[in-house]
Amino acid sequence: MDYRREIDGLRAFAVVPVVLFHAGFQGFSGGFVGVDIFFVISGYLITGIILAEKEAGRFTLAAFYERRARRILPALFVVMFACLPFAWFWLLPREMRDFSESLLAVPLFLSNHLFLSESGYFQPAAEAKPLLHTWSLAVEEQYYLLFPPLLMLLWRFGKRATAAFLVVLGLASLALAHALLQSRPEAAFYILPTRAWELLIGALIGLGLFAGLQPARWLREVGAASGLALIVYAILYFDSTTPFPGPHALVPTLGAALIILFAREQTLVGKLLAHRLPVGIGLISYSTYLWHQPLLAFARHISPGEPSKLLLGSLAVGAGALAYLTWKHVETPFRNRNRFSRRQIFGYALAGSLFFVILGIVGTLSKGLESRLNPAQLELIALEKYEYRDIYRSGSCFIELNQNAERFSDDCRSKDAANATLIWGDSHAAALSYGLRQILELGQYTASACPPLVSGMGEWRPKCQQLNDIVREEIQQTRPGHIILHANWVDYDKIDLLLQLEKTIAFIRQAAPQTRITIVGPVPQWPPSLPAYIAKKHLRLDEVELLFSPKFAELEQMDEKLAKLAATNQVGFLSSLRALCQDSRCQATIASEGKKVLTMWDYGHLTREGSVLLSGKLFTSTEMTLPCSAAKPNTGEPRC
Repeated sequence: MDYRREIDGLRAFAVVPVVLFHAGFQGFSGGFVGVDIFFVISGYLITGIILAEKEAGRFTLAAFYERRARRILPALFVVMFACLPFAWFWLLPREMRDFSESLLAVPLFLSNHLFLSESGYFQPAAEAKPLLHTWSLAVEEQYYLLFPPLLMLLWRFGKRATAAFLVVLGLASLALAHALLQSRPEAAFYILPTRAWELLIGALIGLGLFAGLQPARWLREVGAASGLALIVYAILYFDSTTPFPGPHALVPTLGAALIILFAREQTLVGKLLAHRLPVGIGLISYSTYLWHQPLLAFARHISPGEPSKLLLGSLAVGAGALAYLTWKHVETPFRNRNRFSRRQIFGYALAGSLFFVILGIVGTLSKGLESRLNPAQLELIALEKYEYRDIYRSGSCFIELNQNAERFSDDCRSKDAANATLIWGDSHAAALSYGLRQILELGQYTASACPPLVSGMGEWRPKCQQLNDIVREEIQQTRPGHIILHANWVDYDKIDLLLQLEKTIAFIRQAAPQTRITIVGPVPQWPPSLPAYIAKKHLRLDEVELLFSPKFAELEQMDEKLAKLAATNQVGFLSSLRALCQDSRCQATIASEGKKVLTMWDYGHLTREGSVLLSGKLFTSTEMTLPCSAAKPNTGEPRC
């Protein structure tokens, strides 16, 4: 198979957007599509190589897997090994356990299923996983375990029959991806059956179906330019809310296919891609892809908040520098059959895989190597195991989405509902309810990950819509004297939150005109948890009072939006940030019974003491509970 410089140039257009997307640079919100471009390239190259070797009479599965081992494993093992000391010193037990599980899964090419079981690719927690990016390697290797034998079997029936079967298989894979986007979007993103069609696009080109075509020069120019335009459009305009990898993924993958088909060096796009700069980046693209995620993830682990763009940009450049060294001193030598024989390659592959599998098992079974931590850190980490269900009234007035409960119990309604306060929201509202119950006659309707909205969740979270419909009926029937709306507002960016909140206020006004409405803004947050945040700083609990909240800027922006919405709709607004924080430093501990206790037990859920503290600060002042539009006495200024 002839070498094409423009294919290496296309790799640059795949890897650079991925790196900048993970670094959080604006303008690359769709940079994740670089992985899809890689899939098309891989499908094209591997199919072409297999058929070329078969035509020459020298294709064997052993040779094929030897080539994959030379290509994939040496650089992968070097990067994994380099992660170990940083994981030892910087990861807390829960994080180390997760990292150990990935050490176990990566050599077995099962990391896509591991990360599927842990969290979604676009969730904030995913950014801190050093080996998250290996999911795509797992998809490719699973594909290459199945594809060569299937291709050899189909080839007996001829090129046309082979192509027809692969087209049907690809369409079925795309249809499955589209179907799962509606029910299990995370699975659609991670698993081979929903990604195979992208590799098959490249495979169909690699079959040589279009080898005999000699399109006119203008058609080659238009085809190549269209392909590049599709890729650039996806990079610039897609984002984490784009349903993916269903039909939207056709944009970058067909773009890559058009470039492979038409962007020969005679075209303008071909000349651009064949320039030595994109070709050079393309040559080190695999190692760049391997290095960038661990560098960015460990930076996020040790930074007090989101690392600065200067640091993230420097690490992105650093990934390229490390990639060059890895390409020169690891990738290139191991591809040289004169330096490493097939037996050596398979031997090193087995030894390296066993090494990381054993490390992964040890780290997992030892609960993240807890013995590394000092007693003060272990005491803090133990506070994450907080028994919240009793104080949240879990099972009756706080429904977790993995429960089978379909409605709230009768005791969630206050005995004197018309004169009582009702709190409605998600788990953050459930946490606040404990403190409110000490000072108010309270009804409670809360469900995990369900914001207090009357509409907008049917397709997104149907169970939330079902439960909130029950709350709608309750409000219509009892017309409570006061409704408090509270949630982790920043967590609901997949819906038009402010619009839906206005619709909710309008519904309450219509259903219960005399009901007073108060929106409570978001509480301070310390991801991945406040105990872990303090432990990483090597502080003792009695040394902490006010502590920088890493997400304060984002939370403050949401606070301002909610305050403006409340003023516009003439409802009350109370700021948890103003109650608990001084600038960006927020109350992390409180004195209780002669000792310091945490205000949050995880990233942002209040403890008993934290709930009592915030409730007292927000609701014991008559002035603070009046509508936001009411003026302060003698000033004429709005209260909020």
